[in-house]
Amino acid sequence: MLINHPSITSEMLANDWAKTRQPGEESSDYSPDISPIILAAHCNQFEILQLLLSRGAIIEKPHPLSCSCQKCHECMHTDSLRYSLRRIHTYRALASPAWMSLTSEDPILTAFKLSWELERLAMQENEFKKKEIYVELSNQCKKYSCDLLDLCRSTEEVIAVLNKKTDSSLSKDEDRDKLTLSRLKLALKYEQKQFVAHPNCQQLLTSICFVLFNVSKIEIGQNFTFSIHEIYLPQCLFRFFLLLLVLASTRTEGSERSRQNVRGPPLSLVEWLIFFWVIGMVWAECKQLWEEGLKAYIRQWWNWLDFIMLSLYLSTFSLKGVAYIQVQSGRYGPRILQRALWPGNDPSLIAEGLFAVANVFSFARIIYLFQTNPHLGPLQISLGCMIIDIAKFLFIFFLVLTSFACGLNQLYWYYDSNTEFCETKVVAGENVTVNCHYNPDAFMTSSGSSGGWLPTDWEQLS
Repeated sequence: MLINHPSITSEMLANDWAKTRQPGEESSDYSPDISPIILAAHCNQFEILQLLLSRGAIIEKPHPLSCSCQKCHECMHTDSLRYSLRRIHTYRALASPAWMSLTSEDPILTAFKLSWELERLAMQENEFKKKEIYVELSNQCKKYSCDLLDLCRSTEEVIAVLNKKTDSSLSKDEDRDKLTLSRLKLALKYEQKQFVAHPNCQQLLTSICFVLFNVSKIEIGQNFTFSIHEIYLPQCLFRFFLLLLVLASTRTEGSERSRQNVRGPPLSLVEWLIFFWVIGMVWAECKQLWEEGLKAYIRQWWNWLDFIMLSLYLSTFSLKGVAYIQVQSGRYGPRILQRALWPGNDPSLIAEGLFAVANVFSFARIIYLFQTNPHLGPLQISLGCMIIDIAKFLFIFFLVLTSFACGLNQLYWYYDSNTEFCETKVVAGENVTVNCHYNPDAFMTSSGSSGGWLPTDWEQLS
């Protein structure tokens, strides 16, 4: 074979292919940057790729768009179009199912990362956004990971795929039989919707979630167990927390009525329960932040909602403590005083306001559970997408409204209802001001007569 010729090196089959061609020998079918191994990856030829890989041919990953090395700088300024096309051809080869299957130790993880990178490139390469080249390659990687999941023939094989850790090292003995779903969490991180919505994945999740409440542990397959308390316990606890908020907000007649004029009152039983509940929720958020990392934690908008909600509750109880200490010291006025006479910066008033806002965020968190509902979930997603479009429309609307308001203000600034109109007469050679009055309808009469809606002598009639 020609490939076995001593003059054919691994560099000639890969990156140095363009250097071996003379200027007049360029093919009309392929650009010079398409080497034999890149062309084989484009055509998805397993046998040819395997042969070229055995000869040492490789495909180097392109540098990032923000790379400022000398090589990228020269290629960009020499021919920017060829530089961009070379990047597209290389990524098309890297996204080939044959290439990922033959070169990657973890093809699903490689497909996840490459799909995420291609989506970022699609937003950065605006010139090629219309053709959606990078978007098509990203969808190809997503389809490849779903095709691999299609090959699973049993629940144990699906669990083996979804339990795969990010690193290739073996897990600890105590974690081998634990259903961690690490690969599923990674799919959520890289926004692999097709992988998460795959029937094999959804069937496993359904078998976990829809079980009887009186079962403490459920068995999945033959060797894996999953605690049912890990699913339903957080939801039940949060519902009980909302019940405590309702009890704290709907104050009944009696002891609560007698506390309305007490500055810095001690916490009631319900408020103490809410306080300890908030401390537990803060601890749970800290554990989640430690396990997921800062970047993954702040990427989820619901974590921002939890952070704001817990910050408001902590501020509320801190101000209640400050108010109690101030009143007990006796240096900040009497303890019992009518609420209307309290100072505006009283810590108790500020704490009550923060507590009310925190309650709104707490009940708004119920919307998070609607995503799993087949009827409310799509509606919530649609409304979430519409909010962005509504914000864009309102921005344009207020921009046009502001422009018209500035023009009208410049045109009618003199006809203010508070402007005093005076008549002048010449008396003994001097101008004397007489008959000063205000015209509250000055703007209406002037704008109506100038626009042709009212007769010109309307001002005299009024």
